[in-house]
Parts: sequence; structure tokens; C-alpha cells
Amino acid sequence: MRIVTRRRRTPIVPIIPLMDILVILLIFFMLTTTFPEKRESLAIDLPKVTHLPTTQPVDRRVTLEISENGEMRLADAPVDIRGLAAALDQLREALPEAKVELKADGQISLQLLLQVWEVLTSKGYPIKDVPVRVQLK
Repeated sequence: MRIVTRRRRTPIVPIIPLMDILVILLIFFMLTTTFPEKRESLAIDLPKVTHLPTTQPVDRRVTLEISENGEMRLADAPVDIRGLAAALDQLREALPEAKVELKADGQISLQLLLQVWEVLTSKGYPIKDVPVRVQLK
């Protein structure tokens, strides 16, 4: 008795159609790619101006500084959170048109910052008009 075994054919991956697709993709990407234009830059030495006349009025800002350990200075005068309201009243009497700028350390507590904002808004300095500069170390 003779048993015939069929040989399995090894599967063939058609490489030629894959290469055709790759060539088409390559052509597509080459045609649709935009290359940035080379721009030459000039070395320009700009003049420095110390006083520039302006027609717009410049807002006078008084700085309220808060250090890392919670010490505060309003216009270079030491003040604490309890005396901040009175100091802002004195500032309003002395300079009615002056605005406040807050300069705070990055390590102060959020509670202290919120207390300062609350005092500022209660004394007529809206938060949107008080620029804040946070110094990170």
C-alpha cells in the first residue's frame, strides 16, 4: 500500500506589488512636502533709547512685595497682613491715581495670596487691574 503525501507549498509573498505601492507613496510624499525657505538674517545693532516721548499717560504703579517667609512691603515700607488695609487707605489718600502691582515669591502660601487679594478688592483695587509677577527660584 502506497500512501501519497502531498507536499505543502510554501506561501509566497508578492513583493512586486508592495514595491509599487511604496514607490507611489514615496512620489506622493515628495510632491506634497513643503520645504522651508532659507531666510538670511542680518546682524543689526539696535540703538538704545533712555527716554522716549509718549502721548499716552503712563500709569503709576506702587509695588506690593511678598517674600518667601510672608514679609510684605508696600512702596518699600514694611507692612503685615493686618495693617495692609490701613496702608492701602493711606496710599489712596496720598496717591489717588496710583495702581498696585503685586510682586510675590513663588513659595508663598495660597492662603496668604488669597488674603492679600481679598484686602486689595475690599479697598477698591480689582484683581484684574493688579498685575502679578511671581518670582521662581
